[in-house]
Amino acid sequence: TVALDPRFAARVAPGTSVFIYAKAPDAPGPPVAVMRTVTGDWPLHFKLDDSMAMMPGRKLSDFDTVTVEARISASGDATAQSGDLYAASAPLHPRDGKALALTISMEKP
Repeated sequence: TVALDPRFAARVAPGTSVFIYAKAPDAPGPPVAVMRTVTGDWPLHFKLDDSMAMMPGRKLSDFDTVTVEARISASGDATAQSGDLYAASAPLHPRDGKALALTISMEKP
């Protein structure tokens, strides 16, 4: 799930773009899985899987360790911008299938 820190609630309008993605910390390049949704009722529920790969042949299940990030983009742009609100997980093993709870509580400088 992705929750929003209450101190940012007044800054985020319903329908604002949210990107949730997995990145391979040891492999440069684009995220290995990405999902785009919009804000509304919190928490947001998500599941990343191989069908959300950004590049063919570079699937989430191919990686032993990933980090998961959630970013609210006021501009709707997939590229991070100053002022975007976000959360990031510690490294995790995607095949474990464990639930992950992120709270958006940081702001991009």
